[in-house]
Amino acid sequence: MKEFKKIFGIIFNGYIIKYATFLIVVLMLFYTWQHGRYNGNYINSDGKGYYAYLTAIFIYQDLDYNFVDDYEMKYYAPESYFHFKSNIKGEIANITFAGIAVLLLPFFLAAHVGSMVMGYPTDGYAPLYQYAVGFAAIFYLFLALWGLKKLLEIYGVGKYNTVFIQVLLVFATPIYYYTTVDASFTHVYSFAMITLFFYYAKRYLMDFRAKHLYLAFLLLGFITLIRPTNLMVLAALPFLAGSWPVLKDRFIGLFKAYKKLIIGGIIFSAVVFIQPLLYYAQVGDFFVWTYTGVGFNFADPHIMGVLFSYKKGLFLYTPVLIFSLLGFIHMFRRNAYEAISLLLYMLLFTYIISSWWSWWYGMSFGHRAFLDHYAVFGILFGMALTDAKTKAIRYLIYLIMPFMIWMNMIQVYQFKNWILYWDMNEEMYWRVFLKTDESYNGMLWREAKLKEQEKQQQIMESKFKDLVSDNTYEDNFERDLPDVDEYYVENDIFRSENTSIRLTSRYQYSHGLKTRIENLADTSRVLIKASVWVYVPEFPDMNTFSLIVSIENEQGTYHYHGVDSRSDEIKTAGWNEIEIASEAHNLKSTDDILKVYVWYTGNHEIYVDDLKVEFY
Repeated sequence: MKEFKKIFGIIFNGYIIKYATFLIVVLMLFYTWQHGRYNGNYINSDGKGYYAYLTAIFIYQDLDYNFVDDYEMKYYAPESYFHFKSNIKGEIANITFAGIAVLLLPFFLAAHVGSMVMGYPTDGYAPLYQYAVGFAAIFYLFLALWGLKKLLEIYGVGKYNTVFIQVLLVFATPIYYYTTVDASFTHVYSFAMITLFFYYAKRYLMDFRAKHLYLAFLLLGFITLIRPTNLMVLAALPFLAGSWPVLKDRFIGLFKAYKKLIIGGIIFSAVVFIQPLLYYAQVGDFFVWTYTGVGFNFADPHIMGVLFSYKKGLFLYTPVLIFSLLGFIHMFRRNAYEAISLLLYMLLFTYIISSWWSWWYGMSFGHRAFLDHYAVFGILFGMALTDAKTKAIRYLIYLIMPFMIWMNMIQVYQFKNWILYWDMNEEMYWRVFLKTDESYNGMLWREAKLKEQEKQQQIMESKFKDLVSDNTYEDNFERDLPDVDEYYVENDIFRSENTSIRLTSRYQYSHGLKTRIENLADTSRVLIKASVWVYVPEFPDMNTFSLIVSIENEQGTYHYHGVDSRSDEIKTAGWNEIEIASEAHNLKSTDDILKVYVWYTGNHEIYVDDLKVEFY
């Protein structure tokens, strides 16, 4: 037994601790490959904009991004299309910044060469490219954890506590989600660059060595190229200096060693100037603002919202970070200057984050904007865990770790499975708190979608108020339907005449209107109202359906509008009418196909009859 303990101690104290950073990343890599992708893709939402620089330059040579529709229709569902183009003086520009594209470049090139060698699609969005982005997120997570480890060593945090903090930050915070799912978002990359900047800036302030200064300038360039507002990390320099005399001495010394400063400035500028060059290639100007119509409102920050709200509160969705604040107790006792300067830095980035027009930062998990600055919380955790005078704090953090990890894993599962909604309120939050049953999947999203559909339908109805129908299509499914198997033609349940169409989980799409745009009176747009009658035998919650209007061409669907059934309004064992009003502009060709049909998404069966489409 003693021999076993000795061997176990050698392994744990030596190899496990020494290579803990690597082991954590390997575990993340395994999970990512097995479970991480969202809808089969790592390149999603905002990430499409960041990544598009690479495909535009290296594959399509098209900075107008005309290839977007092709890959959207080939690899993505219509509801996940993402618009990242901005019209600047009649020219097209990518609204996003290029930092992520630069960091992804080696992985993109590896995927491109690999695709050519192995005969895979080389369109930039096929699975091998998606996996390359997933691997890139893991790689930059490794850099972030390595930088955090080196930073904590400087602050005297022991090796066991360092591993503990790494585990907490990875598995008890949204880092886990933004590495394994939304791997193309900026946050794990910013986390890496900012953490490494903290480390090398701290090293320079300690030893005044040129290589640390140059690396700090290089990292600062990437930080700015990813998101210019993150240039606020310069405000952390007073904290990193450790005291006012050191900060003053290093600042004066830097200007005395002006050659180092010039070289560092050149390194920083070389990285940052990538963005103006791309702007010039796109619109002919070096400096433009692509986020037209949005920005910061510094007079109206939502500080309480970003920290505590049910919508996106940092400490509500990442409660483990609350315990890191206990590190201020030890820091104040150790060095009041450090504690005050760090607190001021945290207040600054909280203020800036909360002043963005969309302070909740879109349809995301947790408050993702804080993730970039997690090095700060890592240092505070280190201070809390090394506070020998307050062992209770240390033991409290040890005690809550398993629950915090478990809670985060549950919430990641909830968000991936559409249980958590991005626009939560108090009632929603507690209704699904830690719920994982399949019956909760999509519940809040469906409710919100139905409310939005009702609102949009009211707007559309107002457009039709004074219009007169110029053509009507009606189908009561009585004629021969050669494209419908006779099993799905129902003769016992019908609303008019003798037949209806049965829809099941195996036959989900009803017969309906299908016509070329050239057959419409107005081929410049589609303006229609449609209605259909649906018979729901039982269980309206399980027998959901939608009335769909779509327009498609050979590449796929480019206009998609649907209205979903409302289970609370469905009459069972009777006929229910569902209606839709739809408008589509910018039709691509008169050869394109307009379809109106019912899509069944339930588990049993429904019956469809009397489809009517009116054109205006």
